[in-house]
Amino acid sequence: MEKKIATFLMLMVCAFDLSVSAQDFSTQRDSVMTDTLPEIIVKAKERIETADKVILMPTASLRKHSANALDLTGLMGIAGLIVSPQEKSVTTHTGAEAVLCINGVVARAEDVAMLQAQDVVKMEYLRAPSGKWAGKAAVLNYIVRNSGGNVYLSADEGFIYQRGEYVAAVDYTRGKTKLRLAAMSKWDRDHSYVEESGLYTFTNGYQLTRYYNPDHALTRHHNEDVRFELNNKGDAHRFNLTLGLDASTIPTHDMTTAVIYLNDTTSMHRHANSKALSPNIFLEYTKWLPSNQIIQFVASGSYGHNTYHSLYEETGQNTVTSHVKEDNFALAGQGRYFKTFTNQLMFMLMAGMDPCIFLWVILLIAFVVGELITVGLTSIWFAAGSLVALLAAVLGANPVVQIILFLAVAVGLLAATRPWAKKYINSRTQRTNADRIIGETIRITERVSNMDQTGMAVVNGQVWTVRTRDDREIIEQGAYARVLEISGVKLIVEKA
Repeated sequence: MEKKIATFLMLMVCAFDLSVSAQDFSTQRDSVMTDTLPEIIVKAKERIETADKVILMPTASLRKHSANALDLTGLMGIAGLIVSPQEKSVTTHTGAEAVLCINGVVARAEDVAMLQAQDVVKMEYLRAPSGKWAGKAAVLNYIVRNSGGNVYLSADEGFIYQRGEYVAAVDYTRGKTKLRLAAMSKWDRDHSYVEESGLYTFTNGYQLTRYYNPDHALTRHHNEDVRFELNNKGDAHRFNLTLGLDASTIPTHDMTTAVIYLNDTTSMHRHANSKALSPNIFLEYTKWLPSNQIIQFVASGSYGHNTYHSLYEETGQNTVTSHVKEDNFALAGQGRYFKTFTNQLMFMLMAGMDPCIFLWVILLIAFVVGELITVGLTSIWFAAGSLVALLAAVLGANPVVQIILFLAVAVGLLAATRPWAKKYINSRTQRTNADRIIGETIRITERVSNMDQTGMAVVNGQVWTVRTRDDREIIEQGAYARVLEISGVKLIVEKA
């Protein structure tokens, strides 16, 4: 009996221990413990390798110690690229120029140098470009944040080697649109010269040796550049417009040289100067479509006016002068279609056309759309002129002839048909029911006060908001007023 009682007490103790343990376990599982943890620092990778590109993330320290985005590129130490902030160039080890882009738009090294390093979020580096960049040595795309507005000023002056470079840029971003205006001026004075020697053999076997020993050399260069950029990027499109004006001048190229022949020494003097002026325009529109498809249209145009003058004088020889003028223009247009598949394969279709044909097609579409919107029988005649000019371009006519045909057809048809068209349109224009109440006298159902934003009237069963032309004029309820005009859904009246 005592043995049974001891066994029973032992089982009770075990059960009590188990219940306590279960209760403690349950309490620990449902309880919440709050504790203070030490500071946690998360470090991201500065370099991310993907299948088609390398993504570079500049650190805050690099941004802080960089004068601009081009300087930041040099400090990043990108393998395979040689960056020269002084010469404004980014090249590969083979000497080929790398294509630079800002948010996917092709840019110059000078444009990158005007970017603030703090605005660069990351860089996308394509070492083996493909797709539309196929054949390029390298592509470096700067992803830049929109920072509202910036002003950039830079001056670089050389004293031993006399040179100067001055840059001013201002940009403003609002929403998805960015405006940018930049101006740059560079100059240098070059006193370098080269000693030369030449051996001339004539048909009769006579040989002449001549040595050039320069006594004086001076060449001055001036380059000015002004650019205006408009960028708009939405969720599924991108539009870019760039207007530029480039001017390059060599005001002085002067050299005096002692020319030493076998038995004689003469003095030779060369003087030359040149000027070049080139306005240009660039348009790009990109549309992202579903299923990894992209459509892109690119157009560019430029005009160049160049002059060159030279003078050659040598002792005992006739003076030789030359004066050259050159005018040229270039237009280019291209359409591109891209399709990327899940296995990273890309299909690309590119179509280019004669720039004149491209221009007349664009104008033809624009004038037809304008006529459909206005229905004023005006734009349609310019569309007819564009069509005639387009046919002339297809047949290979000179661009000047195309412009003459466009103006002749458009202006001729407009002058011949505009009076008839105006009479026809006016005869078919009828006043609407709303227009018929202009000049009528109406009764005011609510006190009219522009200051209090009150005033109502019922006309032909329709309730109108009423306002006076003079903000100081008040018309009481029950009074009569004369309708002067209709502004949207409001009647503009005066006391009758």
